[in-house]
Amino acid sequence: MIDTEKLIAFLQEQEGQKQSLNIIVAEGLFLRYLEQTKTEATHTFYVSKFRAINRFFETRDITETSQIDTEVCLELIEFFKRKGNKNNTINKYIIAIKYMLRYLKKLGKINPNPIDVEKLVVDDTRFQTIDLRTVARVLKHIESYSLESRLYVLLIASTGIRRSETVRILITDIDYQNNRIFLSKTKGHRARYIYLSEEIMQLIKLHISQRANKIYLFEEEDHSSNVPPTHIDHVFQKIKKDLAIDELSPHMFRHTFATTLLKNGADIESIRLLLGHRDYSIIQRYLHLTNESLATTSISLNPVKLTA
Repeated sequence: MIDTEKLIAFLQEQEGQKQSLNIIVAEGLFLRYLEQTKTEATHTFYVSKFRAINRFFETRDITETSQIDTEVCLELIEFFKRKGNKNNTINKYIIAIKYMLRYLKKLGKINPNPIDVEKLVVDDTRFQTIDLRTVARVLKHIESYSLESRLYVLLIASTGIRRSETVRILITDIDYQNNRIFLSKTKGHRARYIYLSEEIMQLIKLHISQRANKIYLFEEEDHSSNVPPTHIDHVFQKIKKDLAIDELSPHMFRHTFATTLLKNGADIESIRLLLGHRDYSIIQRYLHLTNESLATTSISLNPVKLTA
């Protein structure tokens, strides 16, 4: 006679096995999907996140997607907090895990556990800007760098362009007549123009003239593709080391571009369009930083203070 309870337990066990994947297999499927459907920068971003996540998984002997639940994610948060990671970075690890599980569930490969983890509070320190004196030091220092390295910095500092967008500028999208570049390959697929000075446009012309048959403004030696964004990172790391600057990154120049425009009277719609944001949520962060500066200015430069 068949033991009904044992049969049900066996079927549940088999079903559970069907609804789980080995972590490495799961990540491989997910990353391949990103490689085929998203930008190179997005794929690279998630590769780096799962590299770090796997270090945590190894410490907990987590090898199956069925082991990932709320408790594990809370342990992950504590793990990375002890390592000194900021809340913004930890949130990205949780987002990466949820995104992967959601994708695999949609494929019918797994039946993931519910994950009830609140997003960690992120302060505005991640919107760090660079004071204009430091910007001047950087621009002076890079005069001794290669033309390509100088252009990385000049483009980002003067337009707020993202590094992933910088390396994907097409030669055919450069408009010399109007001193602008059409960004056809952008984050979120929202094309836009950036506007440059005559001096920077001349440097771009010189850079292009050094190599024939270019497709991208910045590309590999064999013309096979654009250079990776890490090329820009290396330049900024060198500047940081050369000038002994504590914090310096391409994104800090992007924030500096936005806040400088705000402080000098630019309207938020123009800034949104120039930076390629979908809505005003990020611009409001810049407004918050600018308002702090305005408060200081108001207190120190008001008529009562100045005539006291």
